[in-house]
Amino acid sequence: MQSAIPAQFAPSPIGRLLSREQLKLKGIDLSNPTLLRLEKAGKFPKRIYAGAKTPLWSEVELDAHLTASRDIPTLTAPALEARHKPKGAR
Repeated sequence: MQSAIPAQFAPSPIGRLLSREQLKLKGIDLSNPTLLRLEKAGKFPKRIYAGAKTPLWSEVELDAHLTASRDIPTLTAPALEARHKPKGAR
């Protein structure tokens, strides 16, 4: 008979937590203000703080977001800036 896995050892629903450097390795190289704006608008997974100044992101939520956003070629600042330039600006 198998015993149940104790809660403290059960897989986390949020998966691994990723740092900003790990976001860059996944191709997400956005500034902090841009990330905050996207999070507030619901267009990027919200950060989790592992201390007063250490933001982390759920790998499960991030991967789900990236899968759902496949039509966006890259999540880089120049690509976002190009979308938000005023008409007639170079």
